[in-house]
Amino acid sequence: MKKTLMLITIVGLTAGSALAQRGEGPQAGKAKHGSRMSEEARAEIRAERDEIRDLVGAIRVETDETRKTELTEQLRAKLNVVADRMQEHHQKRLEEAEQRLDALRERIDDSIDNRDELIEEQIERLLAGERPGRPTAFDDFPYAKKGGRGEGRDGGRGGNRKGPGGWMNEPPPPPPEDDMPGDEPPPPPAE
Repeated sequence: MKKTLMLITIVGLTAGSALAQRGEGPQAGKAKHGSRMSEEARAEIRAERDEIRDLVGAIRVETDETRKTELTEQLRAKLNVVADRMQEHHQKRLEEAEQRLDALRERIDDSIDNRDELIEEQIERLLAGERPGRPTAFDDFPYAKKGGRGEGRDGGRGGNRKGPGGWMNEPPPPPPEDDMPGDEPPPPPAE
């Protein structure tokens, strides 16, 4: 039973990997957008995965205990290399997250310190008929619709939808020059 489940798992993972490499399957888009690895690094990881799979197969069929121990040590060494690379990758992601967190703290502190000024600027823009600017928070999300670093799922076209890059970012039409019925007269100039 265990062998059957293991075989089914291996076949499923192999098929999923093959589909993702060809750009098909449910995980294909995630691999393309979320990966920052070079093609050489991917090829190296694939080669390591194949070597590990071959070592596991050789260990399973080996009958000589001495040879089995040697192969197990080789497998342990390969898995140590993989674990080191993963730990390095996680450490790098943690450092990037800490940098983003520090930048967010700075923005929060800045918005607290300059709150009144920011509100006055927004009031002026709104009264002038301008739409408020796009928040800089969208720049931090690489896979948001036309966010700072990425193109999003639609290839950066923006599409005909709300949000960053869509019709919502187009400037509003200018206010009418003629007084509309029900408009109040403008306030007298401040002295």
